[in-house]
Amino acid sequence: MVVTFSCNRVSTLSLSESNKDEVIAFQPLDDYDFKETKSTIGYIGIFFKRKVVVLPAINIPSSYFNAVVNRYSADSIITLLSRVHKGNFVEVIGLTNKDIYTIKEDPFMPYYDEDLIGFGYQPGNTCIISDRPYKNNDFRVQKLRNSILHEVGHNMGLSHCQNNKCAMFEKKAGTDHCTGCRKKTKGRTPR
Repeated sequence: MVVTFSCNRVSTLSLSESNKDEVIAFQPLDDYDFKETKSTIGYIGIFFKRKVVVLPAINIPSSYFNAVVNRYSADSIITLLSRVHKGNFVEVIGLTNKDIYTIKEDPFMPYYDEDLIGFGYQPGNTCIISDRPYKNNDFRVQKLRNSILHEVGHNMGLSHCQNNKCAMFEKKAGTDHCTGCRKKTKGRTPR
Protein backbone atom coordinates (compact mmCIF):
# COMPACT_ATOMS: atom_id res chain seq x y z
CA MET A 1 0.00 0.00 0.00
CA VAL A 2 1.26 3.46 -0.89
CA VAL A 3 0.29 6.27 1.49
CA THR A 4 0.41 9.85 0.29
CA PHE A 5 -0.11 13.28 1.73
CA SER A 6 -1.65 15.91 -0.49
CA CYS A 7 -1.93 19.66 -0.70
CA ASN A 8 -3.45 22.52 -2.71
CA ARG A 9 -2.80 26.25 -2.54
CA VAL A 10 -4.90 28.98 -0.90
CA SER A 11 -3.94 32.42 0.32
CA THR A 12 -3.72 32.31 4.12
CA LEU A 13 -0.67 31.86 6.35
CA SER A 14 -1.00 30.62 9.90
CA LEU A 15 0.92 30.36 13.16
CA SER A 16 2.69 33.70 13.05
CA GLU A 17 5.31 34.01 15.77
CA SER A 18 4.06 37.43 16.85
CA ASN A 19 1.04 36.28 18.84
CA LYS A 20 1.48 33.52 21.41
CA ASP A 21 -2.21 33.95 22.38
CA GLU A 22 -3.25 32.25 19.14
CA VAL A 23 -5.23 29.04 19.60
CA ILE A 24 -4.99 25.77 17.68
CA ALA A 25 -8.33 23.94 17.56
CA PHE A 26 -8.82 20.21 17.16
CA GLN A 27 -12.17 19.48 15.56
CA PRO A 28 -13.42 15.90 16.00
CA LEU A 29 -15.69 14.73 13.21
CA ASP A 30 -18.58 12.33 13.71
CA ASP A 31 -17.72 9.78 16.40
CA TYR A 32 -13.95 10.41 16.51
CA ASP A 33 -12.53 9.02 19.76
CA PHE A 34 -9.87 11.14 21.50
CA LYS A 35 -8.92 8.58 24.17
CA GLU A 36 -5.70 7.54 22.46
CA THR A 37 -4.84 10.98 21.07
CA LYS A 38 -4.71 13.12 24.23
CA SER A 39 -0.91 12.94 24.26
CA THR A 40 -0.82 14.00 20.60
CA ILE A 41 -2.95 17.06 21.30
CA GLY A 42 -0.67 18.07 24.17
CA TYR A 43 2.41 17.51 22.02
CA ILE A 44 1.08 19.78 19.25
CA GLY A 45 0.46 22.57 21.78
CA ILE A 46 3.99 22.24 23.13
CA PHE A 47 5.55 21.93 19.66
CA PHE A 48 3.90 25.10 18.32
CA LYS A 49 3.90 26.89 21.69
CA ARG A 50 0.19 27.62 21.44
CA LYS A 51 -2.91 26.93 23.50
CA VAL A 52 -4.83 23.95 22.16
CA VAL A 53 -8.58 23.35 22.47
CA VAL A 54 -10.76 20.39 21.55
CA LEU A 55 -14.07 21.47 20.09
CA PRO A 56 -17.40 19.64 20.33
CA ALA A 57 -17.79 17.07 17.57
CA ILE A 58 -19.56 17.99 14.36
CA ASN A 59 -20.91 15.64 11.73
CA ILE A 60 -19.54 15.26 8.23
CA PRO A 61 -22.47 15.88 5.88
CA SER A 62 -23.48 12.70 4.05
CA SER A 63 -23.25 14.64 0.76
CA TYR A 64 -19.44 14.65 1.20
CA PHE A 65 -19.35 10.87 0.73
CA ASN A 66 -18.38 9.67 -2.75
CA ALA A 67 -19.70 6.14 -3.36
CA VAL A 68 -17.42 5.72 -6.39
CA VAL A 69 -14.31 5.73 -4.16
CA ASN A 70 -16.08 4.85 -0.87
CA ARG A 71 -14.51 7.87 0.87
CA TYR A 72 -15.28 11.39 2.09
CA SER A 73 -14.07 14.48 0.23
CA ALA A 74 -11.14 16.07 2.09
CA ASP A 75 -11.68 19.31 0.15
CA SER A 76 -15.31 19.52 1.26
CA ILE A 77 -14.39 18.83 4.89
CA ILE A 78 -11.74 21.57 4.85
CA THR A 79 -14.25 23.99 3.34
CA LEU A 80 -16.74 23.10 6.09
CA LEU A 81 -14.16 23.58 8.85
CA SER A 82 -13.01 26.89 7.36
CA ARG A 83 -16.57 28.15 7.13
CA VAL A 84 -17.59 27.01 10.63
CA HIS A 85 -14.46 28.40 12.33
CA LYS A 86 -13.67 31.38 10.11
CA GLY A 87 -11.20 33.60 11.96
CA ASN A 88 -11.71 32.04 15.39
CA PHE A 89 -8.48 30.03 15.51
CA VAL A 90 -5.01 30.30 14.03
CA GLU A 91 -5.22 26.63 12.94
CA VAL A 92 -8.07 24.09 12.78
CA ILE A 93 -7.12 20.41 12.64
CA GLY A 94 -10.02 18.15 11.74
CA LEU A 95 -9.74 14.55 12.93
CA THR A 96 -11.75 11.70 11.50
CA ASN A 97 -11.76 7.93 11.51
CA LYS A 98 -13.23 7.89 7.99
CA ASP A 99 -11.32 7.35 4.76
CA ILE A 100 -10.75 10.57 2.78
CA TYR A 101 -9.82 11.45 -0.79
CA THR A 102 -9.12 14.41 -3.03
CA ILE A 103 -9.09 14.93 -6.77
CA LYS A 104 -5.59 15.56 -8.13
CA GLU A 105 -5.10 17.71 -11.16
CA ASP A 106 -3.08 15.98 -13.86
CA PRO A 107 -2.06 17.61 -17.17
CA PHE A 108 -4.00 14.90 -19.04
CA MET A 109 -6.84 13.99 -16.72
CA PRO A 110 -7.83 14.56 -13.08
CA TYR A 111 -7.84 11.47 -10.87
CA TYR A 112 -8.93 10.41 -7.40
CA ASP A 113 -6.17 10.30 -4.77
CA GLU A 114 -7.67 7.71 -2.43
CA ASP A 115 -4.68 6.93 -0.20
CA LEU A 116 -4.79 10.08 1.90
CA ILE A 117 -3.92 10.20 5.55
CA GLY A 118 -3.91 13.97 5.69
CA PHE A 119 -4.76 16.90 3.52
CA GLY A 120 -4.01 20.60 3.92
CA TYR A 121 -3.86 23.64 1.67
CA GLN A 122 -0.52 25.31 1.09
CA PRO A 123 -0.71 27.83 2.62
CA GLY A 124 -3.88 27.77 4.69
CA ASN A 125 -5.08 27.33 8.25
CA THR A 126 -7.22 24.20 8.14
CA CYS A 127 -6.30 20.59 7.57
CA ILE A 128 -7.90 17.17 7.91
CA ILE A 129 -6.28 14.00 9.25
CA SER A 130 -7.74 10.51 9.00
CA ASP A 131 -6.44 7.95 11.46
CA ARG A 132 -8.33 5.18 9.66
CA PRO A 133 -5.13 3.77 8.07
CA TYR A 134 -3.56 3.58 11.56
CA LYS A 135 -6.40 1.85 13.40
CA ASN A 136 -4.56 -1.41 13.99
CA ASN A 137 -1.04 -0.04 14.16
CA ASP A 138 1.20 -0.12 17.23
CA PHE A 139 2.64 3.28 16.23
CA ARG A 140 -0.78 4.95 15.74
CA VAL A 141 -0.18 7.89 18.09
CA GLN A 142 3.25 8.67 16.61
CA LYS A 143 1.95 8.40 13.03
CA LEU A 144 -0.98 10.67 13.86
CA ARG A 145 1.37 13.22 15.43
CA ASN A 146 3.70 13.13 12.41
CA SER A 147 0.76 13.51 10.01
CA ILE A 148 -0.48 16.58 11.90
CA LEU A 149 3.00 18.16 11.77
CA HIS A 150 3.11 17.44 8.04
CA GLU A 151 -0.27 18.97 7.19
CA VAL A 152 0.19 22.00 9.46
CA GLY A 153 3.55 22.43 7.70
CA HIS A 154 1.67 22.68 4.39
CA ASN A 155 -0.68 25.22 5.98
CA MET A 156 2.43 27.22 6.91
CA GLY A 157 3.53 27.23 3.27
CA LEU A 158 5.98 24.32 3.28
CA SER A 159 6.26 21.99 0.30
CA HIS A 160 7.46 18.41 0.47
CA CYS A 161 11.06 18.03 1.62
CA GLN A 162 13.78 15.70 0.35
CA ASN A 163 15.09 15.09 3.90
CA ASN A 164 13.67 11.68 4.86
CA LYS A 165 13.77 12.57 8.57
CA CYS A 166 11.73 15.76 8.11
CA ALA A 167 8.01 15.96 8.91
CA MET A 168 7.58 17.33 5.37
CA PHE A 169 9.06 14.26 3.66
CA GLU A 170 6.41 13.09 1.18
CA LYS A 171 6.27 9.35 1.79
CA LYS A 172 6.79 8.94 5.52
CA ALA A 173 6.57 12.02 7.71
CA GLY A 174 9.29 12.44 10.32
CA THR A 175 8.94 13.68 13.88
CA ASP A 176 10.09 17.30 13.40
CA HIS A 177 10.61 19.90 10.70
CA CYS A 178 14.22 19.91 9.47
CA THR A 179 16.47 22.97 9.74
CA GLY A 180 15.80 23.89 6.10
CA CYS A 181 12.01 23.82 6.55
CA ARG A 182 12.23 25.78 9.79
CA LYS A 183 14.25 28.45 7.96
CA LYS A 184 11.61 28.63 5.22
CA THR A 185 8.91 29.34 7.78
CA LYS A 186 11.02 32.16 9.26
CA GLY A 187 10.43 31.10 12.82
CA ARG A 188 6.78 30.07 12.53
CA THR A 189 7.86 26.52 13.37
CA PRO A 190 9.24 26.70 16.90
CA ARG A 191 12.32 24.71 17.91
